[in-house]
Amino acid sequence: MASGKTVPGISFGPFFLDSAGRRLLRDGHRVPASPIEVKLLETLLRNRDRVLTGDELRLMVWAEDPATGIAPAQDANVLYVAIRKLRRSLGDYGKWVVNIPKVGYAISEEADVAATDEESPRAPDNGHPFVGRQAELERLKQLLTHTRLITLTGPPGIGKSRLAARLADEVASSFPDGTYAVNLVPIENDALVAKAVLSALALAERADRTELEVISEHLKEKRALLVIDNCEHLIEGCSHLVDHLLRAAPKISLITSSREPCAQAGTASNRAAIVPRITRNIRTSPHFSGRLAPTPRAAA
Repeated sequence: MASGKTVPGISFGPFFLDSAGRRLLRDGHRVPASPIEVKLLETLLRNRDRVLTGDELRLMVWAEDPATGIAPAQDANVLYVAIRKLRRSLGDYGKWVVNIPKVGYAISEEADVAATDEESPRAPDNGHPFVGRQAELERLKQLLTHTRLITLTGPPGIGKSRLAARLADEVASSFPDGTYAVNLVPIENDALVAKAVLSALALAERADRTELEVISEHLKEKRALLVIDNCEHLIEGCSHLVDHLLRAAPKISLITSSREPCAQAGTASNRAAIVPRITRNIRTSPHFSGRLAPTPRAAA
């Protein structure tokens, strides 16, 4: 982090796995790996001296409480799919995740692995400094300590997504059960919003539960942060999802970005932040205040 605070993690090759921030970096750049991929990789790295069976990985990575020794009931392909996604995220280094036929998975001896307390490299903002947003960022961080939902609104192209991602990055350590990013750009139907969240959480569908029920059951006792980006074309689906999760999972917090507010009307914990356009030499925006009004009820 920019503060210089040491962060526990694991170095291997060009990668650094930030255990506190639940993120994977390659040469200082954040790798777009899902939370389940990060957890799977960390489990393999911390047990690099042995081969982990499929049952062990399912227990250690997916079980609500691994101490019970009871692995969750799930499709056997879930682990295979997660391994495949992890290898893809690692690129050429995906070969370091080795399958031992009829035994399990391990980290290759080629990987030079070391737990470290050195400062975690900070993911850059694609070569562009985070200019003109620090005041907003600090106020949003304060807001997130006493409200469970923040919605960043404003016209396209003014940095809502970057601000949401940066905010999530800086508060990640406050959410021990992880931060999850859901990008709704490729989603075309309100009915598919819950499926997108299910995928981001790396949860399997269940025949006896709706997608929303699976998500709620998984998150109901977790202290986690969800960032749901680009909601504007799926307002109804996002509103339903957000309202349901705030009620069903009392410990989670949400950050949403949209051209218009996407929370259910009357949600007391919602705050809608209007993101002003960045101008040259801006120091702080007169349009952004630390007290943000609840999203007004949408007209029927």
